[in-house]
Amino acid sequence: GWEAFRKIKGNSEKIKEFMSGIPGPLMWDEQWSQRAVDSAKAIIPGLNIVEGVIGRDGSGFDVGRDELCNIVIIGFSSMEVDAVGTWIMGHDPLEMPYLRIAKERGMGENDVTKIAVCRIRENGSIEPLKSIREIKRHKLGVNLHTWKETNERLFW
Repeated sequence: GWEAFRKIKGNSEKIKEFMSGIPGPLMWDEQWSQRAVDSAKAIIPGLNIVEGVIGRDGSGFDVGRDELCNIVIIGFSSMEVDAVGTWIMGHDPLEMPYLRIAKERGMGENDVTKIAVCRIRENGSIEPLKSIREIKRHKLGVNLHTWKETNERLFW
């Protein structure tokens, strides 16, 4: 990861040695995730909202399909809101690179079983969930890296 890379950055020969045998997309994910977490640490909103009324199974552009999910996630911690959203999308937030890095940096929890989740009912009442499993999951894949090579969706 980044800690190992930081020791050799600036030395092109050591970088080539470091990268030999590592697929380019793997390091790209690590670098993108580090940058995303840097941004999230610098910009701290008071409230975080994920609108998931329509979920997208695919790249969001030319590949995939839309699915009616009818969910909106609201919370104070951007990382915890993303962890819950990631879980609802059918992914494991413990394996999602940027959520793992954010947890390592102390920015929030990525284990959905440790996040307090409530449901707002149509009548306006707010009820804490006994288990995150009370929320329907939607298997929404991501066409990242693998689509052009294998025609398969990626699930973390």
